[in-house]
Amino acid sequence: MTTVPPESSDPFRPPSQAAEQALVRPAALRKWERAALEMYLRYRDRPISVTSVMLQMLPQLMLLGAVLLVAVLVVATVLDLNAPQVLYYFMAGFLLGYAALGFVINRRFALFWPVLRDCLDWPTVEKTLETGTAPLKPTPDASQAMPVTPLAEAVDQADGRH
Repeated sequence: MTTVPPESSDPFRPPSQAAEQALVRPAALRKWERAALEMYLRYRDRPISVTSVMLQMLPQLMLLGAVLLVAVLVVATVLDLNAPQVLYYFMAGFLLGYAALGFVINRRFALFWPVLRDCLDWPTVEKTLETGTAPLKPTPDASQAMPVTPLAEAVDQADGRH
């Protein structure tokens, strides 16, 4: 007498739809996701200025400057360089380049903000911040999928021969 093992004991058998849905858990918001949503709510009714976004980038610039300064001092000390000015110029250029890149990216975001503000679903943003979990999108049902047209038939339809 053979018995059919339960579905969960067979590692080669795909889980049922109910088991698959049970495995899906709402994802907790990461720190940067929460900060972005809070910023969106803060500027919900007003435009974002490039200056305000650049001020949020200031800690990153300071950390990068500190790391580069330590690296330059270590290299200058280890190599016993007589003219470390080149390394300081490199550090200054790297920081200015990073700041310029941040300015361009933040300027584009500030210009795009009115479009994004109109597209956001504000009740979902508020609910996401309240619950602290990312909203789950419903998985599409196979019966709702669009039918796939074979290539030859699709070409005939496009040419008007069908």
